[in-house]
Amino acid sequence: MIDKLLIAFSETDPFSKKVFEKFVQEKNLRKLAQIRNVEIYETSEGVKVLYDKNNDLPFIDYLEELRKEVNQISTIEYVICVSRHEMKNPRPLLTVHTSGNWAKAEYGGIDEKVSKANARLNCNILRFLKKLAEERNILEKYGISLEATHHGPSLDMFVTFVEVGSTMEEWLDEKCHKLFVDLVNYIIENFESLLQGSSKVYSVVGDLHYSTLVNHVLNNEYDVGHIVPKYVKPSRKNIVDSIERTFPRPDGVIIHWKSVDKETRELVTSIVTEFGLELIKRK
Repeated sequence: MIDKLLIAFSETDPFSKKVFEKFVQEKNLRKLAQIRNVEIYETSEGVKVLYDKNNDLPFIDYLEELRKEVNQISTIEYVICVSRHEMKNPRPLLTVHTSGNWAKAEYGGIDEKVSKANARLNCNILRFLKKLAEERNILEKYGISLEATHHGPSLDMFVTFVEVGSTMEEWLDEKCHKLFVDLVNYIIENFESLLQGSSKVYSVVGDLHYSTLVNHVLNNEYDVGHIVPKYVKPSRKNIVDSIERTFPRPDGVIIHWKSVDKETRELVTSIVTEFGLELIKRK
């Protein structure tokens, strides 16, 4: 199973670059290949590591073709992207989310295509990230959030972004560099168990970009896959993709009832009925 995992870093991202440099100091990486500006390594555990020297991680859609061209990464199904986080009103924040675009691709990826979301993996990573940050008193400064699905890449693989935001001060925070090296090592060492869980799984429609469900997830009440945020007017394709590209198969859909219009309510209700799923209405 571990041969299905790839950890991605970017030299153009100041946070990702610093974490990669610290990760290399601790791990004995073997270089497998260099394709143009992309370096591919392997850890002693057999995990593949990608270091893009030219692109931010939302723009690694080339990974689909690279997987076909480079035999060493042909088995990859799960991609963990270590990235900086940016926001309009910056604040220190640790975040986890899946990548992809519900509408036009404005920052990497493909129009109206989302990557696969593994709800177990995303939520278990979020829980451990909080635990690790608490132990190191990092949550005294940083908030923690589960974000809606947004930005590229749009891959037919499971993609999880783990991020630190939201300014250069946080991106250069050495405590966060060490925190995320340890997070990556934990993911490598516990990968199969991170794919397990017994909670119900839901996709979500109409939530805020920074999910209001984060505490429910942290408390193990359920696992969440794709989140279609309230600022997206969802099409049928969006809703169906939020279900079909969330794994394990969702038990239902959580809809933020008052955050969406009547047309969206009716669309979600009809699709949930069609798929034989549970519908949870949140006010």
